Amino acid sequence: MKNKEVLDQLLRGFGFKEVMIVIVMLLVGYFLYLYQQQQVVINETSLALSANQFAQSSGEIHLQWLREGKPKQLKWRNKSVMLNLYGWPESVTANKNGLNCALLWQGLLDTDMLINNEPIQVKVLGDNQGVDSGCLYYLPEQSGFEYWAKTGLIKQRLIDSTL
Repeated sequence: MKNKEVLDQLLRGFGFKEVMIVIVMLLVGYFLYLYQQQQVVINETSLALSANQFAQSSGEIHLQWLREGKPKQLKWRNKSVMLNLYGWPESVTANKNGLNCALLWQGLLDTDMLINNEPIQVKVLGDNQGVDSGCLYYLPEQSGFEYWAKTGLIKQRLIDSTL
């Protein structure tokens, strides 16, 4: 009899432990889900802040261009900035004309092309005349922003999987 009681007690205890393990695993899974949801929001906010900093930097460069008599190239924060005819930055520390989106990001923001350890994707955008005049910086299937070199316009944009 004693053995049966011990066996019953052992089985009851084992069932309780299994239930507790399942509950703990469900909680861990739920917290991981919440973390992933918040990571998207954090990335989008970080990218929006980068867009604001990009706009501020390009605006400072444009103002300096006006003050210095509209040169083709100027020094800004110890960097050589190539400008287009309208005074908006096209490249930083490159001795060539034309839009260079990756160098612009790195030069204007003083950072690598990463947001929270996720790589920023870049796409060169064309205008109606077929001249490359814009950059799209984005995180895949999240959000991004466009920079148009002819006007200095920076516009937020949602990114879908078809891009």
